[in-house]
Amino acid sequence: MLNALTNANHLVVFLTVFVATFMSDVLYVWYTWAVTERKSLQAAISSMLIHLIIACNVCAFVTNVLYIIPAVVGAGVGTWLTVKLGSKRP
Repeated sequence: MLNALTNANHLVVFLTVFVATFMSDVLYVWYTWAVTERKSLQAAISSMLIHLIIACNVCAFVTNVLYIIPAVVGAGVGTWLTVKLGSKRP
């Protein structure tokens, strides 16, 4: 029973790291767009949120280096999807 709970906990952290890194890369793309369009408040808020998410992810990496895997995949998917969908913006 304890082993099943431990495995479930790892899955939750794994998915959380993926989603968090996905969102940090979405924010990073928005940050880049905001900077190029000189929208200082949007860039500043994006930057703060990016660093908050990254700090939380680092805490997860300290407990298990395998959590780097969902972080890398989440980063790639987040950037790819945001740029692909964002290229169609007006």
